[in-house]
Amino acid sequence: MNSTIVKGNLFKRAIDNLKVERTAPSDYRPTFRESGYRRSIVNRLTPLTTFLLGLGILALFAAAILVISHLLGAGNGTENLSDAMPFQPEVTIYQQPAPTAVSQAQKKIVVQAESVAVQQAKPTVDPSRAPWAAQLSKQLDGTLMAPRAVVDKAMTDLGAYYAIQHDMSLQDYMAKRDDILKTYFTGAALAQMQSVEANRDLYGVNRAGRYSIEVRDFSEDGYSAKAAVITRGWIVDLYDVTTSQLLASGRIKNDSLTIMSVLYDQADGHWKFASVDETTDLKP
Repeated sequence: MNSTIVKGNLFKRAIDNLKVERTAPSDYRPTFRESGYRRSIVNRLTPLTTFLLGLGILALFAAAILVISHLLGAGNGTENLSDAMPFQPEVTIYQQPAPTAVSQAQKKIVVQAESVAVQQAKPTVDPSRAPWAAQLSKQLDGTLMAPRAVVDKAMTDLGAYYAIQHDMSLQDYMAKRDDILKTYFTGAALAQMQSVEANRDLYGVNRAGRYSIEVRDFSEDGYSAKAAVITRGWIVDLYDVTTSQLLASGRIKNDSLTIMSVLYDQADGHWKFASVDETTDLKP
């Protein structure tokens, strides 16, 4: 009986030891890593992938800048005289502003400046060459350019023809047209304009508009050059020359570019239109 009790105690002790082993804490730590599908995208990127992704972002940013720059450049609506001219200019574009009211002091200054310019433009003893011929400078395209004072004088002389047309009535024009033609035209251009005037049946009074003139490409003797004239926004009231009746008011003329040969008239010291080389309508 005692042996039976001992065996039972031993069996109970073994069971108790097994329970203790099962519930006893352990120092075991798992060595596996969290699965990829549970990790964030940033943690899953390799260094090479990160580098390539950065290059892609920079490329997209540069492309966006180029597209924006192109759109800004294409939409600014600017146009230069040199864009429309058949020859490439190497000089500044001189623009004659619309006539405005000026004071007596300003008029005196203008008269004095014109007097000095005329004196500078008087021919020397050698009539075959202009006084400024020795000062002609060669441009990058091979053409010759006169000194600034000569160019300004030519622009003023030629531009006055367009300036006087502003608000000049039919009666005033018909009374002064012969003097106007001889003041601003010479040679073939004068003959052509006189022929046009002999058959004129309509006259347009200029009410608004602007013009730009560029003078360049001088001859070796300095007495001739090329002039490019652009007229924009030209609005006229159209009259019948015979009856003086108003036929149309506020008629818009096409913007145009006219290239002409010009000559310096040694007799009266003024630049004049000598011939019309080409006329082109400009797109709006």
